[in-house]
Amino acid sequence: MIAAEDFAVLVKWKNAPSYAFGRVGEVGVVSDDEKEAFWRVYSALMAAAEHAKDIHGDAARLSVKRMNYSRVRGSRGHRPKDLWASICAEGAEVFEGKPQVYAIASHRGLEVGFAASISEDDYFDDASKERNRAVIPFINAKLPSPTESLTAALDARLTADGDWHFNSKTRLVPGQAGFGEFSSAAQLFAHLKAKGDEAGGGVICRFYPATDLHDLDLKAQFAAALDVFAPLLARCAPTPWDIQVRQEQAGVSAAGDAIIVEPDSEEDGRKRVLAEIARRQGQKAFRNGLIDAYGGACAISGTAVLDVLQAAHISPYNGPKTNHVSNGLLLRADLHTLFDLKLLTINPNTMRVSVSPLLHGTPYGEFHDLALRTPDNAGQKPSTAALTKHFATAVGGK
Repeated sequence: MIAAEDFAVLVKWKNAPSYAFGRVGEVGVVSDDEKEAFWRVYSALMAAAEHAKDIHGDAARLSVKRMNYSRVRGSRGHRPKDLWASICAEGAEVFEGKPQVYAIASHRGLEVGFAASISEDDYFDDASKERNRAVIPFINAKLPSPTESLTAALDARLTADGDWHFNSKTRLVPGQAGFGEFSSAAQLFAHLKAKGDEAGGGVICRFYPATDLHDLDLKAQFAAALDVFAPLLARCAPTPWDIQVRQEQAGVSAAGDAIIVEPDSEEDGRKRVLAEIARRQGQKAFRNGLIDAYGGACAISGTAVLDVLQAAHISPYNGPKTNHVSNGLLLRADLHTLFDLKLLTINPNTMRVSVSPLLHGTPYGEFHDLALRTPDNAGQKPSTAALTKHFATAVGGK
């Protein structure tokens, strides 16, 4: 339980300046007693998370995630901020600790529930946003479909319990845009799975204003939420193939970061900048051409949400000549990643999708042997030669 007087510091310092807790050689504006109040709130959240995990029947498959918080220096710029604790599936660090069952204490009140992922609006740096975007397609693909028995059972329980809200993201209050945006888990999951590569979010939670916390049993609330949503954590837990793909993605990212080319002169630098602009402009035209050729729908899944559709090169980009529609496929973002990693390919003889055995048993296995959607215009159909090269180097056989 969190004492009302302790919670009051979150309200008082909701707009605290940087280094409000102080720094070396400088006293902060937050008193030592107030720092202790912050610490008691944080400790109560962590104790509730640890308790919920310990009493759960599947505790060995769960992991408590804690924020980076110091009793003396606070967090992020040494200033007070929202305090939280969460539980995710064991090994979910490859998904940045998502999905999660969580509790957030802030000036808004207390929020307890399930988050499929975190909206990038709640991240402060580009690196975190980039990591977040990379895992969202994996998580959304793993969520149960609106018609599955797991979803139906979850909605039945949530309805019976009452007071659950289906929000677009965490850290919202009643009346704010996105709070209560969906009417059920089925509707929320349908939205997330259709979006695929969205910038994060998707929450089912209970919300308690700061004025209603005097008799709230935080440990009981956290344990109840974990009991409700543990099946979702298990469903979305990373598999060996998830881990392999994420490692491949990290390797590609690291290799890209390692390529730092210093121009030999200002003129050379200007030419490189112009070349990069030309490449980007060409990519835009390439994507627009594929959108037109494929009728604005993914060539594999049929997803018709333009925000999540990307232009995939069959043969790697090697100048403007490779930006021809016949060297491309319009793919949903997560399928584009798998195509680039050769975990998903196209059999040039049958024009059907071939999914690596590493993905069998996952939602992506359902695409195996599915007929590829191709343009009506013969000149826009994918190149057989390019597909043959891609197919020959696919991972794990055909």
